[in-house]
Amino acid sequence: MNNKIITSGIPDSEFIRGKVPITKEEVRVITLSKLRLQADDVLLDIGAGTGSISIEAARLLSSGRVVAVEHNAEAVGLIRQNVQKFGVGNLQLVEGSAPEVLAGVSGITKAVVGGTGGHLTKVLEWLDANLPVGGRVVANAVTLGTLNGLEKFFRERGYVSVEIVQVAISRFEPVSKHLMIKANTPVFVVTAEKSLTHNPSPKERGDFDSIIGLTSPNFI
Repeated sequence: MNNKIITSGIPDSEFIRGKVPITKEEVRVITLSKLRLQADDVLLDIGAGTGSISIEAARLLSSGRVVAVEHNAEAVGLIRQNVQKFGVGNLQLVEGSAPEVLAGVSGITKAVVGGTGGHLTKVLEWLDANLPVGGRVVANAVTLGTLNGLEKFFRERGYVSVEIVQVAISRFEPVSKHLMIKANTPVFVVTAEKSLTHNPSPKERGDFDSIIGLTSPNFI
């Protein structure tokens, strides 16, 4: 890969992957854009996987840094390899499960949430206690349970600028002499911003109740 390229969207094939799931290129680009990173941000990446989001973010944060948290041993090894491959020096790797291993982490301004190992609420509680007002959280969900958990938490805590976007990517791949469409698993990209007040208007909050069925007791 040409390291002079500054735009987001490193091809998936450039990352050392093993058997660990990777945030696909297109989803990664959207996730990074929703974070609205500034050069001096401190980004916390929970469930960093292969490190694809962390590494892309580290390349953008010229005077900031990334804290990547990952509990899977294979993934930790892959992050180390990818950090070395892409030559990023502003990425701190924290091994273990969040939020237990976050005791020494401070100064974060933005957060991206991937896998939480079943501890979504505890992770969000930690972020709520440690993010500054205006701090942004971007979470990627592939199950309705996770999506509902995110929606409920941000709504009840009064987060603003809340947005849910479904990303469904398909690629054409050669099969024999033909091109076949191969669909990736749809991903919900959920964005929220910590507010000074815990009682924002429905419009400021994102008006979740207007999303048909999402908060209905008959949804599940």
